[in-house]
Amino acid sequence: MWARVMTAHIQAGKMNELVSIYHHSLMPTVRHFRGFKGAFLLTSKDSGNAIWISLWETEEDMMSQAASGDFHEPLAEVAHTFVEPASMEHYEISAHE
Repeated sequence: MWARVMTAHIQAGKMNELVSIYHHSLMPTVRHFRGFKGAFLLTSKDSGNAIWISLWETEEDMMSQAASGDFHEPLAEVAHTFVEPASMEHYEISAHE
């Protein structure tokens, strides 16, 4: 299994908007992508940081989805809440308990 980890610093007062868009727009789109296995949105109102971890069955599923326009549209819906562009990294899940 694979994970995409996106980290962003969120504008002051925009965290609730980010969470709402995540639930009502982003996830209804992403959950239908091939190989999608689940996601976590971690937020800290104290630091203003948000971390989105999405889980994928294969590296190919994760990377092909990231390259498609299907990914960029839902991500663009939350980008206006970011202080600067989000960072994105990809990981193989080497252990899971």
